[in-house]
Amino acid sequence: MQLVLSTKWVTIGGGVEMQTLQISRELARRSHRIDLLFNRDGELGPEFRSFCHSASQVPTFRFSRKRAVRDVVGLMPAVRAAVRSRPEVVYINQPDHLAFGLLSGKIAHAPVVCHLHGWTQTGMIPRLAAHAHRLIACSEFVRDRTIESGVPPSKVVVVHNGINFKDYPPATAEQRAAARRVVGLPDDGFVTLFYGRLDGEKGIEVLLNAWRHLGMDADRARLLIVGSPSLAADPEARLRELHAMAPMGCAWLPMQRDVVTPLHAADVVVVPSDCDEAFPRAVLEGMAAGLPVVASRVGGIPEILDGEMAPFLFERASEMELADRLASLVDWRKDRPDLGQQCNAHIAGRFGIEKMVDGVERILRDAVGGLDESA
Repeated sequence: MQLVLSTKWVTIGGGVEMQTLQISRELARRSHRIDLLFNRDGELGPEFRSFCHSASQVPTFRFSRKRAVRDVVGLMPAVRAAVRSRPEVVYINQPDHLAFGLLSGKIAHAPVVCHLHGWTQTGMIPRLAAHAHRLIACSEFVRDRTIESGVPPSKVVVVHNGINFKDYPPATAEQRAAARRVVGLPDDGFVTLFYGRLDGEKGIEVLLNAWRHLGMDADRARLLIVGSPSLAADPEARLRELHAMAPMGCAWLPMQRDVVTPLHAADVVVVPSDCDEAFPRAVLEGMAAGLPVVASRVGGIPEILDGEMAPFLFERASEMELADRLASLVDWRKDRPDLGQQCNAHIAGRFGIEKMVDGVERILRDAVGGLDESA
């Protein structure tokens, strides 16, 4: 297939960017031609260019009915680039790219598939979504929210996010000690890891307060925080604010591409999000690495932490409940030595990258063939 792929950024900004990179790279490996359009270049650009047939930076994909004439003019560089590629499918990765996708698809006589890595009901998006061939929801939660907004159920198909398990191997004791030295932590002690954006919706303040409630000395426990603010007007001021409120025992590293070293250094991963996470990669990556993941009961997270892993969920913004979950895992390596293997086995076979890309590829092929799964 010949695909035009749109994505907002090719930067290390979070799970959406990594998910888009891994899906498109695997589609390229399966001999599909990908012409990439993006707004903001960055650290992931060279990787995208290594497998894409072409990669073009365009000014915008955004469209607002209030500024319809101006925004249509603004879309034209992206539309022209898409049409020049003669796509068989226009594959967009943000719902606010729908106007661009539908206009490009109409001119190029190509169907439009939109991958929903989350869902925000704003403006004309639900109405536009009804004209796409299919919407790929990354979780049942996102599918339900999309349908609630007015999109026909037949348009929305769930393909859960997946990862390449080989990229997140569990650490041996020697590897754990080595990783702790790399990130500047002592070999011994209980290490809890948070990694991601340091923005308010990610629950970092809740985590810092929960760590204070945990009340463990810095020589017995460390909270490793890997990330940077990306939505703050003044990122440096945001960091200073977080550092000022942090209790003893916190270690800080900026956002980085390498998450395996922090994972190998950790005993537990925590995902304390206050927002309705669609289907966060951090939960999958932590469990693949053989670590228990403590996470807030929001969005699509309970679709991962179900069954025997459900006790690791806590209520949104509950500092005390989060502290209790962490306290219960301080000695898990001694008290529950099989837990790491259980975590890995819990997601193995369910959320692998091959299964995810099989699902995406099937929907793209159906779009090319004009098949209608709702018929």
